[in-house]
Amino acid sequence: MDPVDLGRYVSEMTERLDDVVAARGAALDHPRIALLVHDIG
Repeated sequence: MDPVDLGRYVSEMTERLDDVVAARGAALDHPRIALLVHDIG
């Protein structure tokens, strides 16, 4: 990895992670959301 391109790499990975999180979030239904909130709280 070239240090000069570090910003680009970080940006690309962040975008990919955002896509994964959005896809998983869209798949959550109310009972699963309630379980997550309960586990967090």
